[in-house]
Amino acid sequence: MSKHQPLKGISIVDLTTRLPGPLAASLLRNQGAIIYKSKNLNQQDPFLNSKDKIFQHWQEQLNDKCQLFEDNELKERIMSSNGAIITWKHAEELQHYKKLIKKPFVLITIKASQNKEKRSLHDLNALSESNLLIWHLQQYEDDQAIIPPPFLPVAGIQLANKLALMFCSLTIEAIKTNSLIEEEICLDESIEELSHLLMPPSFQSKALHNGLYPCYQIYRLKSDNDYLVLGAIEEKFWLQFLNFINLKELEKLQFDSTGTTSAKLSCQLRQMNKSDFLNLKLIGNCVSFFTKSN
Repeated sequence: MSKHQPLKGISIVDLTTRLPGPLAASLLRNQGAIIYKSKNLNQQDPFLNSKDKIFQHWQEQLNDKCQLFEDNELKERIMSSNGAIITWKHAEELQHYKKLIKKPFVLITIKASQNKEKRSLHDLNALSESNLLIWHLQQYEDDQAIIPPPFLPVAGIQLANKLALMFCSLTIEAIKTNSLIEEEICLDESIEELSHLLMPPSFQSKALHNGLYPCYQIYRLKSDNDYLVLGAIEEKFWLQFLNFINLKELEKLQFDSTGTTSAKLSCQLRQMNKSDFLNLKLIGNCVSFFTKSN
């Protein structure tokens, strides 16, 4: 949460469900905005009412500290707020209130796609259309018949961050011009923008962030539940780490992409416990630990 609270005094009506809209509203709330949400929408949210505990947890966290209102109070909330985040389903309903809206006001409509045939496009499907899914698929064997989706909904998170940034930018413009500003934002276009930025011209199945080099890996320790997380991209950190675990002969192989150096490191680290690293000064910088609970 920002200590400066730059959106203090700004109130926003959130008429969205699932992840992107509520996550964007939560990010705006962390900057000081007051978020109003319909009680009825919470009851209709398919993620909140699902049997999936992760979805339930996400929605409970995202809806925490929202100011709830009844459906018959929507007109009053719209008239007394500075902006609204809505879905295409609410766009027609809010047309009736436009002449009553107090300016400045920002109205952003979330859509899965401008293509009406893709109105129900899900995060996973948007990810596949952007080609970013290929990095996830490369982690699995070619003959694996069932591949689990990425744990985090990347497309939805990208949309939420873009939406929050858009709302802040448009609020500045609306205040400057004392006007009502309307905008649309789409799931598929949002992830496509990210794909253009991150996908290299020629695809390689592995890169720094998914295990190509030994200096940026997750290694299992002697205890099967303990892992050492290594992010020694800087040469000085790499050398300090090797010196500590007595593998100085690998100092020139920081970016070895053959897998041989990673295997040697793994062999050494599988002999060590988390307690063996108590005197390592790199902890908290490029070395951290993770314990997997049973």
